[in-house]
Amino acid sequence: MKPLLTKYETDKVLWEAFRRGQDDAFKLIFNRYYQDLYFYGCKLIENNNNLVEDELQDFFAEIWHRKHRLGEVNYIKAYLIKSFR
Repeated sequence: MKPLLTKYETDKVLWEAFRRGQDDAFKLIFNRYYQDLYFYGCKLIENNNNLVEDELQDFFAEIWHRKHRLGEVNYIKAYLIKSFR
């Protein structure tokens, strides 16, 4: 079995696997981008790190529930930042 980091060669391949409901793809997206989104959220909402964490959990739960209705994505980080904002 290929390691997760090489199994999905591009963001597009990773996103498509996520949209098909592959748990490992979702976990990889979450683990890869959570920290960047957290820091971004902290810049938007100063002095309320708990709110940022709560919003991020809700955000990731929402994209998991809507995965089959989401469109194609070439650059996951850019998509997540824009969506989270």
